[in-house]
Amino acid sequence: MNDQIQLRHLSADQPATTTTTALDIGGVGATFVSVTRDAPVDTTPDPFSFATVNGVQYDPRVTTESEVVTITGIDAPAAVSIQGGEYRINSGSWQSAAGQISNNDQIQLRHLSAGQPATTITTTLDIGGVSATFASVTRDVQATPLSVNAGDDGEIVAVTETLHLGSAVEVQGGSTPYRYAWSVLPDSAEADFSLLSADTVAPVFSAVTPGSYTLTLTVQDDLNQKSEDSLTVRVIIPDQRTVAYSIEQSLTACKSILASNSVVGSDTGVMLLAPVVSLGKNFAVPVGAGLRVVSEA
Repeated sequence: MNDQIQLRHLSADQPATTTTTALDIGGVGATFVSVTRDAPVDTTPDPFSFATVNGVQYDPRVTTESEVVTITGIDAPAAVSIQGGEYRINSGSWQSAAGQISNNDQIQLRHLSAGQPATTITTTLDIGGVSATFASVTRDVQATPLSVNAGDDGEIVAVTETLHLGSAVEVQGGSTPYRYAWSVLPDSAEADFSLLSADTVAPVFSAVTPGSYTLTLTVQDDLNQKSEDSLTVRVIIPDQRTVAYSIEQSLTACKSILASNSVVGSDTGVMLLAPVVSLGKNFAVPVGAGLRVVSEA
């Protein structure tokens, strides 16, 4: 009577496992139970890293993305936080807010590039207390002077012809990519013209109004250097082009086309835009708004 008793047994070798010992004294039974604890939660991932991306474009509007990294070594969701960029898990939505990641999930980072050459931008990612940095470095550019040649002057017939610019454009120096901008300055404020695709290297020009048009090409490079060059396009009315003749050929031709509308010109610049009018031994040759009188020898 009044004796004391104590029980013991070996614990289980697995987590969250119950071991039971039964005791009977004079027909009265009791049970002693022990339960092993749950397995420890491991939210510390294996080390991970992101390769540095070199030579990216220096433009703060350009996004640079890291490689995709698989997270391993955790048996429960681990906390994710980021500084200086965004992340996405398993190709999901990009985010910068804190989140969680599970074992074997894939994660990718991104950030905006620097706006200057040879500049590094970094993003730091922390998963379960393990951190890694993703860096991008803009390319190092030695600026060279930018120059542009817009090409040669041109001539088109009003209404019926177009001029495809750009085939002779030459850009030298600077840093690619280049940005192009064409502008038109007509010799008349009332000129009717069209310039399609003016923000490309090869726009298309046409005009309804005859006259002289100055087309200017402005080129801007990746370092914001600018250079410009201009060319002149002469827009003529139909049938204004000159067929070259010598003076002797012109006189002979004049005699044979007194009543025609044929186009005849000379190597001295005389242009026939209307029928030649006979003035006895002289020939009145229309030149612009006036007449040029050519005497027959």
